Parts: sequence; C-alpha cells; structure tokens
Amino acid sequence: MSSLAEARDRALLYIRLLPLAPLQGVALALSALEEGAGKENPVAVTMERLIEASPSVDVAAPVPPLERGAVVPEELETSPFRAFVAARKRRLADIAGGDPS
Repeated sequence: MSSLAEARDRALLYIRLLPLAPLQGVALALSALEEGAGKENPVAVTMERLIEASPSVDVAAPVPPLERGAVVPEELETSPFRAFVAARKRRLADIAGGDPS
C-alpha cells in the first residue's frame, strides 16, 4: 500500500467523525490529499492540513465538575474503653433511629 493510499484511508476515517455534510467532508479530504500528494510524507502532511481545515467541535465534559468542600475530621477517641462505649452508643442511636444495618 502506498503512502498516499494510507493518507486517503486515514483522511476518510477522520472526516467520518466530523459533523459535516457528506460532500463537504469529501471536498475537505480531497483538498488535504492534493496538498500532501507530492510531499515526502504524504500521510503527515495530509493529516496536518485536514486537522487545520476541519471545524472545531464542542464536546461535552465526560464527567461533571468536581465541587470540593472542607472535610472536618471526626474527633478520635484515644482510650480503648471510651472508644468501645462511644461506638456502642452510636450503634444504639442508629438502631433507635431506624437504621437496621
């Protein structure tokens, strides 16, 4: 396969992803191929021209924006006995509040 044929294949794949009318996309690929035809590396030249000439596309963010706030650490109990009693009190409060886990 020649380099120009590879440039053609890549250009056609690239324009399929752009929001262009079919004839407009083919015309864009043809003009890029004509510029890269006589060059040493037609694939690189064709793709550079195609990327320069293609319209910009607005793409939605793949994730929602992060909203970070301050996290206040829970007060730690250093005595094992007081930690045990505090944990039991929390568990009894959860059970009384309706949390069955």
